[in-house]
Amino acid sequence: MVAVPKAVAAPPPAKGDLNVIVIGHRWWWEFDYPDLGIKTADELRIPAGVTVQITLQSTDVIHSFWVPQLSGKTDVIPGQTNHTWLNVTNIGEYAGSCSEFCGVEHANMRFNVIVQSAADFQTWVSGQQLPAPEPQTDLEKSGAQIVTQRVCSSCHSVNGTSAKGQVGPNLTHLYSRSIFAGGIAPLTDANVQAWVMNSAAMKPASLMASVHVSPQDVDKVMAYLKTLK
Repeated sequence: MVAVPKAVAAPPPAKGDLNVIVIGHRWWWEFDYPDLGIKTADELRIPAGVTVQITLQSTDVIHSFWVPQLSGKTDVIPGQTNHTWLNVTNIGEYAGSCSEFCGVEHANMRFNVIVQSAADFQTWVSGQQLPAPEPQTDLEKSGAQIVTQRVCSSCHSVNGTSAKGQVGPNLTHLYSRSIFAGGIAPLTDANVQAWVMNSAAMKPASLMASVHVSPQDVDKVMAYLKTLK
């Protein structure tokens, strides 16, 4: 008979812990750092050797937060708040996923945990706390108007602008991430443009609205999005 190891209880909250609210959406993960004023998606960045107190919430159906190399599975249930924790000493990148079937794009609900040195994490924090940069060129300004004042803003937020949507990922520092679209694609110009033009072709059951951006407007949107670093 194989002995099953007992789960390790979460340490009580302490000064110096990092608090993160992890929110499951169909089909992507949101990471809210309430003490730092940061909201991002697809990548959970944490400093090595620091206890991370994780609060788990869902906006829709039951999900399950799982990073196989770092922790067990914890359910993420609508209307209920669950908790888990991490304390990772080895700097590196660890793949995570949803481990509870949550619909047709369940297998495409992924994320990465990126463990950094204290200095590198603080550099990331400082960058994330900045508002979106002001667009400089005419193309960037036209793109900013489309993203922050038209249909994109009904779902997405860009800090420091009129875009305050809460349905989709925060775009303020989109290009600081290495993956997007629920963790299924590397964040490259070509992939972002393909997503803007037809998200359903990349992720068929994605809940992103079809925005029908014209070829001319795609160039404008891309010029602006690429400033969001």
